[in-house]
Amino acid sequence: FAGMLSFSSCESDRDSNPVLQEPTEFVLNTPAYVNTTYDLANSTSLELTCSQPNFGYTAPTVYAVQVATDISFSNFVQLDTKYTTAKMNVDASEIAVAMTNLKLAENYSESSFPMTTQMFIRVVAELNSATSTVASITSNVITLPNVKVEFALPPVKLPQELHLIGGFCDWNWGNAPSMVPVYD
Repeated sequence: FAGMLSFSSCESDRDSNPVLQEPTEFVLNTPAYVNTTYDLANSTSLELTCSQPNFGYTAPTVYAVQVATDISFSNFVQLDTKYTTAKMNVDASEIAVAMTNLKLAENYSESSFPMTTQMFIRVVAELNSATSTVASITSNVITLPNVKVEFALPPVKLPQELHLIGGFCDWNWGNAPSMVPVYD
């Protein structure tokens, strides 16, 4: 009788344990104002929403946004910011830098900016789990037909440390002392 109870308890555990599945559908929704002009220089963010991929159980998912200038995504940029919800407020300045780099790769020059162009967006959803193999799926592509892009550069990152060099250290960077910070 005890053996039958342990056998039946194993069966119920097997039925309730989640099993990782490769999702087959993942939809990026078209924004409501798709036919308006998105002015990246005068916007703070672009709101994107998507369905959650079905990994077989409720799983922590990380979303990454990719932008391109052609629908085939032969040349695209994946934005650095990652999102953990299916509603994403994508930083407009991050998109502007990516679009500037894509247009420069297409042999446009700085004098070509500002320009209004098409932009194609897709999202990659990845399972965020340290215990399993990483499963991912790419969404459909949406088109924003009128995106105003001004020439954009990434924000300047200030150095964390400064060093002094000169005759006192024989002009050797390996011997250069660190400057003392005078602010917090």
